[in-house]
Amino acid sequence: MSEYLEQAKTYVDNLSPFGKAALAGGAGFVAFLNYKWWSSRSRQTPYVQPFSKDIVYLCQFPRSKVIPNLSPFCLKLETWLRIADIPYKNVENFPVTSRSREGTLPFAELNGIEYPDSGFAIRDLSNILKKEALEIHLNDEQRSAARAFETLAEQSLWPAFLKFRDHHIDELVSLTPGLFGPLNGLFKFFARNYIFSNTESKIFHNGIGRHSEEDIIRLSQEDLLAISKYLGTKHYITGFKATKVDAALFGVLAQIVYLPFETPQKKYIFQKCLNLREYCDRIRNRYWPDWEDATKNLSMKSDWKRNRTPLPSPISTPAGSIRGSIR
Repeated sequence: MSEYLEQAKTYVDNLSPFGKAALAGGAGFVAFLNYKWWSSRSRQTPYVQPFSKDIVYLCQFPRSKVIPNLSPFCLKLETWLRIADIPYKNVENFPVTSRSREGTLPFAELNGIEYPDSGFAIRDLSNILKKEALEIHLNDEQRSAARAFETLAEQSLWPAFLKFRDHHIDELVSLTPGLFGPLNGLFKFFARNYIFSNTESKIFHNGIGRHSEEDIIRLSQEDLLAISKYLGTKHYITGFKATKVDAALFGVLAQIVYLPFETPQKKYIFQKCLNLREYCDRIRNRYWPDWEDATKNLSMKSDWKRNRTPLPSPISTPAGSIRGSIR
């Protein structure tokens, strides 16, 4: 065996720089295909076994630098769990993630039952855990406005922002060292092209991607201005109490405000809608006192309240699938 390894090493050493690059690229591609096959295997259901009674288990993408999660839907669900003061534990998914039975992230599990999709999970967990009182103070007009702004943020503003966020794919991949674990560097090139093509396809079918960049910028500015005008000087969208619409808006707006690169949407907020930046800071400071730990140390701990008895460290579960770009 050692003789074959020595021959292989000699062969590689004698290759031209172009040949070495081609060999490295081919090896990386083969490794990526094997990774895709391995991570697409079926997983156990429920995902967390054994589970503790009445604890919500949150499965999402791994932590990232600067912002706890590059998925607005993951950030939305975790922020809502904090707003609702629901005990939960993050499921440690390093270096890969598993998806829900619908093929999406995030998803939650409670007492062995899966709740896929951030919006559905919030709806169902609100009913099961008796959290409807969080929004009992809202009148019909406020509920309608909240629903409209949640849809606007997720179905219009988010895909518009994605168009320009993907101009910084290399920076995005570098912000998520846990996405592929120790092989992150090897998969960077393939992840870049995979995420970019997937996003382009997604926003094209959404409809936003069919427009020119100038029109997309204008549409997103109109969305931001609408949110800004309705928010005004209020602490939260519906008043002085955070509700699920604030978790949804924060999930999207935080991506624009805190990611460390310039986009037309970020520029517009900082120039025309400063109350949206203050709004994000307010939610971050209130519900994410562990922001630094989550982004610098990539901590998945969920004991965010200083007066709460710390929960056990995030658990590890078998790897699942990672189909699609960050959603």
